[in-house]
Amino acid sequence: MSSFQLERIPTLRPDVGVILNITPDHLDRYDSFEAYRDAKMNITANQTSDDILVYNMDDTNLTHIKTDAQLVGFSIVPGRSKAAFRWNGEHIEYNGENLMVSADCALRGSHNLANILAGLNAITPFITPGNTEEFLEHIQKVLRTFSGIEHRLEYVDTVNGVQYYNDSKATNVDAVNFAISSFDEPVILILGGYDKNGDFPQLIPNITKHVKHTIAIGKARGMIQEALSIDVDVEMCADLAEAIQSATAIAKSGDVVLLSPACASFDQYENYEHRGRHFKELVNEVE
Repeated sequence: MSSFQLERIPTLRPDVGVILNITPDHLDRYDSFEAYRDAKMNITANQTSDDILVYNMDDTNLTHIKTDAQLVGFSIVPGRSKAAFRWNGEHIEYNGENLMVSADCALRGSHNLANILAGLNAITPFITPGNTEEFLEHIQKVLRTFSGIEHRLEYVDTVNGVQYYNDSKATNVDAVNFAISSFDEPVILILGGYDKNGDFPQLIPNITKHVKHTIAIGKARGMIQEALSIDVDVEMCADLAEAIQSATAIAKSGDVVLLSPACASFDQYENYEHRGRHFKELVNEVE
């Protein structure tokens, strides 16, 4: 749920609430990160000791949660979490028993491992002695086959050995950092759109490590180029069509072209879904 939604549902009381992380976002709307964080924490405002809050132990912004709910922490640091589902550095475990090798999950990247652990611990209350075996078998099947939702690190196509990924839902800097670090292949990164006061220099370490070429588009392209220019060469393109044309010309077999904007879409699109669909349409035209 977005901070906007959580501001407007004062009676919300989930039986099981989940906080994946809280990172700076929508700072064009909120006076400070603390105000944004407080809005996100409304998810647990009405929970009681009968309810559960699953949270990310690795997020330093969640170290002092104020809630009456039962806290269940997940972590991608082996040995940190005591939750039912946890990671031991190689396997996803359930109550101390190996469930499956995490590398066999269809979703790639450490952020998706964290999401998996969050989701699994959220359904733990529904596992009973009578359905445990069936539940765990179904979990294994889903983790091996589910490749993600539309517009979030969504594989689109491979053309001439170049993989194209649609990550239009990545509308803040932290989401882009997660996306970039998910690839071992050289990345051609397409950023930009409508800026939300994003801290673009935070991208520099991951760009210098994983990205072979950076393209900035939309209203924020000049701001992005200026923010990264000391350490990163940034090509500016007016729109997504021009960016795809440039990326395709640069890309070699084995590369990844990744749309991961770190910005909202409202300068040129109705929403991030509209932007993602347009990206996929453009990729389908690549020869």
